[in-house]
Amino acid sequence: MSTVKTKVFIEQFDKNKTYAGLKKFCCGDTIIDKYVRENFKKDGQRDNKIVFVLVEDSLKKEDADLVEHNFIGFFTLQNFSMAMDKEARELFKRPEFFGYSLPPLVSTLKIFMIGVDKNYQKQPERWGKQLLLAALEKSLAIADVSTDVKAIVLDASPDAVGFYTRHRFVALQDEPDENGTIPMFLPMHQLRAARDLAYRTEPTPSTSVSDSE
Repeated sequence: MSTVKTKVFIEQFDKNKTYAGLKKFCCGDTIIDKYVRENFKKDGQRDNKIVFVLVEDSLKKEDADLVEHNFIGFFTLQNFSMAMDKEARELFKRPEFFGYSLPPLVSTLKIFMIGVDKNYQKQPERWGKQLLLAALEKSLAIADVSTDVKAIVLDASPDAVGFYTRHRFVALQDEPDENGTIPMFLPMHQLRAARDLAYRTEPTPSTSVSDSE
């Protein structure tokens, strides 16, 4: 049975949908690929994680009412209490970040994982960027009703540090940690300022609140 591609879009995980391609997902990162195969669906049904999916809907030529929801990317977001070591406390005290000492545990939102299937990477739509922007928009919506959220954090692979830096994230250290990743953060007040600036300067407000490219 042949198919016709209809559209690609981002939506919150729907436990009542069947997302085709979960077992075949490959983004090039073995940890993320294994997570999608083994844990993604379970996390999508939990109430302590926010899960969004990048989906390509296809119509079956032989049956116009039969739609296949193809899984091609995702991000997961969750509350995260960040332990502040000496280096992090000194960094956060800098005027351009918070300008004051934060407590030993800081309330943040963590982008736990984000990935796009290899077949959809490096396309003009830049789906990785679109997923990150969607994660930032969702984080802003949460922080607007939860005033104690100080920052968005994530663990970046060394190859992805430049990508996140272009979107205003700051590395907490220069070398990878024991997991082979580099912790990064984006202060929530800086993200709000970027959103407010976008709304003031754009005739039609866009979702690209942190796009500096």
